[in-house]
Amino acid sequence: MKISDAQKIIGLWGEELVRLEKRRDAYLVITRTGKCCLKAVHEKKEKVLFMIEVMNYLKANGFERMAMCLPALDKSMVREYQGTHYIVQEWLDGIDPDYRNVEQMVKAAETLALCHRSGIGFTPGKGSKVKNNLGKWPRKLEENYQDLLRYIDMANSNISPTVFEKRLISISPWLEERARKSIWKLKNSCYLQFVREATERGCLVHGDPATRNFIIEDGQVILIDFDSAAIEINVVDLWKLFRRFLRRNRWQLDKMESLLSAYNKYYVLDKNQLKVLEALIEFPERAWRITREYYDKQNSDWWNEGSLTKKIEELCGQWREKDAFINDFENSLT
Repeated sequence: MKISDAQKIIGLWGEELVRLEKRRDAYLVITRTGKCCLKAVHEKKEKVLFMIEVMNYLKANGFERMAMCLPALDKSMVREYQGTHYIVQEWLDGIDPDYRNVEQMVKAAETLALCHRSGIGFTPGKGSKVKNNLGKWPRKLEENYQDLLRYIDMANSNISPTVFEKRLISISPWLEERARKSIWKLKNSCYLQFVREATERGCLVHGDPATRNFIIEDGQVILIDFDSAAIEINVVDLWKLFRRFLRRNRWQLDKMESLLSAYNKYYVLDKNQLKVLEALIEFPERAWRITREYYDKQNSDWWNEGSLTKKIEELCGQWREKDAFINDFENSLT
C-alpha cells in the first residue's frame, strides 16, 4: 500500500499518519494519537457488517477479549476507498500462542469458551449477509471422502508415481477406514440434535480459531480477525482448534484433556458433544487438504511439491499415534 493511500484512508477516521508497517494481512498504523490496525476487507460490505454485528453482540454479552472496530468520522464502521472496503481496529501488542505450549493453549481454550458462551442467543439482524454452517458437516465430510478416494485413484493409476503419491498410496487403506468411521459416527451421534437446539436458541462461533488469530497481551489471550465468524455449533470450532493442536503434540490425549478442562470452566461440554468432537477429529481432514492442493492446485503460483511431500510424510509418521489417540478418546467416552 502506498503511503499516500494509507494517509487518505486513515484520514477517514480523523487520524494523521506518522508511520505504516505491514503486518501479515493488515497494517500497523502509527498516528499522532497512538497505534491502530488498518485492514482491507475485500468481501462485500454486507459480510463486513455481519462481522461487526457479531462483535458488537459478543461485547454486549460480556466478551471483552477481542480487538474492536473503531468508528470513522461519519460514525460508520466500514469505509470504501478505490473499490476496497477498510476497517480500523484497536492495535494489540503481543505474540501468538504456541501450539506446543500447553499453558498458552489452555488460555486460548478459555478465551474461546468465553466467546462461545457470549454468542449464545445470537440471531442476525434483517439484511445481514449471514454465514450459516449449521448441519452441513455430514454432507461435507462425505464430499471430502469422495474427493480423497478420487485422489487415491489418481495416485494408483500413475505408472510412475511420485514420492508424494507413493506415500499417499502407503497410507490410503488407513485414510479410507478412518474417513468411513468418522462419517458413520457423526451420522449416528447427536449432531443433528445439537444443530436443532442451536437453530432454536441462536449461536455464534469464531470460525477460524488458529493461533494466528489469538494474541497474548499482558498474560491474557485475545481473539482477533472475526472475518470467518459464523452461525455454527461450538464443537466445530473446537475441532478446528484441536486438530491443529493435536498434530503438533503427537496426538497426546492428556494434553487435549488439559484444554478441554480449561474450556469446561466456562462452557461445559457433555458426553454427547464430546462424541461429536471425537467423530470430527477422526476424519483425515489434513490428508484431504494436502491431497486436494497437490492435485487440484498445481497451476497455482504458490504450489510446492516438496512442501506437500514433506506434509504427507509427516502424516505417514503419525498415523499410529492418531490411531492410539482415537481409541483412547473413544474409550474415555463409554
